[in-house]
Amino acid sequence: MSYPHITTVIPTYRRPELLCRAIQSVLAQSYPHLQVAVFDNASGDETAARVEEIRRRDPRVRYHCQPRNLGPARNFQAGLESVTTPYFAFLSDDDLVFPWFYEHAMRHLSGEPRARFFCGRSVRYEPDTGLHEVRPQHGWEKGFYESGEAVELMISSMFPWTGAVFATEVREKAGPLEDVEIADFLFLVKAAACFPFVISPAPCGVRVYWSESALRNVSAAEVIRSFAVSGDRLSRLREISAPQRDRLALVLGEKLARILGSRLRAYFLAGDWESVELAAGVLSKHRAMTPGKRLRSWLVRHRRGAAIPLAATRALFRLQAALRTRRRLAGTRLDLDQVVRRYGAPPPP
Repeated sequence: MSYPHITTVIPTYRRPELLCRAIQSVLAQSYPHLQVAVFDNASGDETAARVEEIRRRDPRVRYHCQPRNLGPARNFQAGLESVTTPYFAFLSDDDLVFPWFYEHAMRHLSGEPRARFFCGRSVRYEPDTGLHEVRPQHGWEKGFYESGEAVELMISSMFPWTGAVFATEVREKAGPLEDVEIADFLFLVKAAACFPFVISPAPCGVRVYWSESALRNVSAAEVIRSFAVSGDRLSRLREISAPQRDRLALVLGEKLARILGSRLRAYFLAGDWESVELAAGVLSKHRAMTPGKRLRSWLVRHRRGAAIPLAATRALFRLQAALRTRRRLAGTRLDLDQVVRRYGAPPPP
């Protein structure tokens, strides 16, 4: 076996079928100089046996099982600390990468020797609905970016790390991973602040979003905490000047308001009144309260005396959401194999 050049860290917890799919997508890479490091967060199921089946056929796979469940962030961090190869990548156990991804990434990194990481786009796929779209959708041009020059853009239009490959020295400055819901976001923003990088517009893999995913059901309090931690960690980087810290604080605030604005309806429909009120407070501060959002906020604040209007409005919004989803699904719903065929063709050299 040739010396591995890239380690793909795949943390996992009780998803052996999906994990096997993720591992196979890495082993199928046209770039052969790699290894897969599976970090099992004490699943206690058939995960170990399923990984061993794959390892017997392909010794590039190694497996570590935690003695107890450490939580997602610490399990990711354990995998990150285990890396000894020049480059590494993260892959969630329910995601997959296209077979030409690492070859494409290494070609770009070789062409820009100063670049310390590569970002390609990813396909966001919702298996519950079949909806799919490429992320990020706008803002970026193909090519080389100096360290620090695109931090604000990385905040406002982030690349999912499904399509990223990092030089191992990025770990020392961008890590450790924070125990927040947006740990990948913060890691990439810190990396962009500290290191030059290169961008490709090609979708390099599929990131799966389930309806029960913690990221889709996170409370407003946790979103606000995550951005507070992000702002604090970025302000400590020596690579960021004082004027840039002020700009980044504004960009982070705008990003937080956009996220909470997009989630306020979901909080309202779920009956998460605390999140509605917290989100409305942030949106008011950023002058982002539309008439519809003001109505929802008012109904929640006065819910004891406005129970009937509150229930009627929630029923109306549920109907609107169902109709909107039906329109979005018309002619666009694909299964995962169709998504791979649609987006997975190799990009031009």
